[in-house]
Amino acid sequence: MALALALGRRGLGRTWPNPAVGAVIVREDGGEPVIVGRGWTQPGGRPHAEVEALRRAGSAAHGATLYVTLEPCSHYGKSPPCADAVIAAGITRVVSALTDPNPDVAGAGHRRLADAGIALGEGATAAARSATDVVVVDGRLETIVDAVVEGRATWESVRGAAAILVGGNLGELGFTIAGSVLGGSAPLNPRQLLLVNLLTDMAPALAIALREPADRSPEALLHAGPDASLGNALVRDIAVRAGATALGATGAWGVARMTGTPTRARTVGLAALVGTQLGQTLVAGGTSPLVLGATAVSVGALVVVVQTPGLSNFFGCRPMGPVGWSTAVTASVLATGASVAMPWAVERAGDAIAAYRAGEPTTPGADGLIVVPALPSGPQRQVTHT
Repeated sequence: MALALALGRRGLGRTWPNPAVGAVIVREDGGEPVIVGRGWTQPGGRPHAEVEALRRAGSAAHGATLYVTLEPCSHYGKSPPCADAVIAAGITRVVSALTDPNPDVAGAGHRRLADAGIALGEGATAAARSATDVVVVDGRLETIVDAVVEGRATWESVRGAAAILVGGNLGELGFTIAGSVLGGSAPLNPRQLLLVNLLTDMAPALAIALREPADRSPEALLHAGPDASLGNALVRDIAVRAGATALGATGAWGVARMTGTPTRARTVGLAALVGTQLGQTLVAGGTSPLVLGATAVSVGALVVVVQTPGLSNFFGCRPMGPVGWSTAVTASVLATGASVAMPWAVERAGDAIAAYRAGEPTTPGADGLIVVPALPSGPQRQVTHT
């Protein structure tokens, strides 16, 4: 900033009607700051100091910091706004010594630069604090890191809840279609389907959405976020849950149909449909007390509904004995196990194919995993205007 002030003095008395401004562009090179552009207001007031510094820096301004003695202008006069030029050049940080007292600017340049940025503590200007999306009141960068980790953890939980709701309903649809094709009529009546949704979608899905991920380290949550959590990962989770749910319920219903009455088969299918979804919820929730509690409540409610004669008849069921419960539990456990094994097998196959195409060995290592070298990625840049 001292250099920018010295540069600005070069134009004193020669820049009317504009003020004499100095600007310096600095970027990190090997951990050391390097000046890549300098500028000051030219005679007659144009070009402005920021534009002159950007011209001299060229492409080196991308990702750099701009030190300027006056807030960059934001209005159209005899030249375009300097704030727009700064943003277009890819400057990631702007440090200005003074808010422009010109009523046409008066903080508007700061607001434009701070748009969708971050204002840090007491050092942030009033314009930045009013325009930014996030204000860190304690001025610590660690607070931003904690907020990002918390947000990405939330996206992971949201993905789990969405998979429960959508995947479970698709699985119920698949079971209904399979049962109708095999038995000539729907395997469950409307009341039973409503009961399934009450037991599997309400408390369990809410518990998954509110739980904390087992691993909250920044490394574990690095690839989380809306794009990753709502993309292929969510589609995969929905497909796995739908397939496992339909498979477990259809299998249990089919076995019960061959060994008992249609009402008993519906009851076994209902129990397996609920059990398969709750089993997958337990796998997703791990040891979260909230998830364990919600699952226990749903299981208890299912047992009460099925085993209470009047209530069971209301839902079109009949109390089951050990054989019926064993059939439903076995189908639920097998389907839940399949929901864990299928993604693992697909991932292993994908790694093997990728390694084969890359010409790398596909022999498992000591830990039994196939190690595939990561593909090189292009440079990544995060732009924050402050």
